[in-house]
This record gives sequence, C-alpha cells and structure tokens, in this order.
Amino acid sequence: MALEEKRRIEDQRSKIGGVLEGLPEGMREAILARDMQTLNAALGALPEEQATQILQQLREAGIISSGESSSPDIEQVLEEFEPLLQAIAAVARGEVGEKAEIEKELANLQEKGWMLVGPVQRIWAGEREEPTLTGGLDDQDAALIRRVLEILSRS
Repeated sequence: MALEEKRRIEDQRSKIGGVLEGLPEGMREAILARDMQTLNAALGALPEEQATQILQQLREAGIISSGESSSPDIEQVLEEFEPLLQAIAAVARGEVGEKAEIEKELANLQEKGWMLVGPVQRIWAGEREEPTLTGGLDDQDAALIRRVLEILSRS
C-alpha cells in the first residue's frame, strides 16, 4: 500500500508540474505565491474560453479547489446574491440605470474568485443558453447564472 500511495503522490506532483509549466509565468508565480487576487486578475484578462479551460486544468490537478467541499450551501449563496441577480436581470431587460454599479460589484467578486463577469456580459448581450453560459463554472457560479436565467424566463 505504501508503494501505491507513493506512486499516487508522484503522479499528482507530475500532473501539477505539467499544468504549471503550461501557464504564463505571471499566473504560475501567482499560484506558487497563493495570490488568488493576482491569479484572478490574470484569468480575467484572458478570453473567457481560455480562462475557463485553465481553471478546469487547475481544478483537475488539485491546484485550486472546485469549491464544492468547504463552500457554503448553494441555497444560502443564492439567497445572499438574490438582490444582485435581480439587478443583473433588470439590466438584461433594458433597465441600465444600475449597470455601472453592478459591473463594479462583479469585478470585486471576480477578485474573490467568483467567475461571473463573462457570463453576465453574455447574458446582457442576449445569450440565454444555459449550457454555454455555465460551462466550466463551479457549482456556485453556475447556480447563480441559472438563477439569473430563471428570473429572465419569468419576465
């Protein structure tokens, strides 16, 4: 059993090394320094599809958490975010009065690891396909985007 565990650990280290080697230097340094703010800023500067792909690779390698085990209950998150989600839906319906404030809040949330900016911008541009909007998101981000779509489907 000890040999199996040793091989598993070596395989995991190799996988992590491979993922890190494929990242831009600034991202790699942010990960090694555990600087999530810098990592999130670097991801935010990339095209949405590329950022999503990198996040998936980081999660699969165990470099970052998928947020599933230690995160708050999704119902609790939905309740906490409901006013913001309602405001996002209002902008999507053409009520642009709070758009600048919402964009600032989304940028602040992105710095904390919430990946909502891209999907929200796509919703505001008229996209409504849940699978494409939630693809690559963690459970909580996907639940928030689904809730925005639900709000819009009722209006």
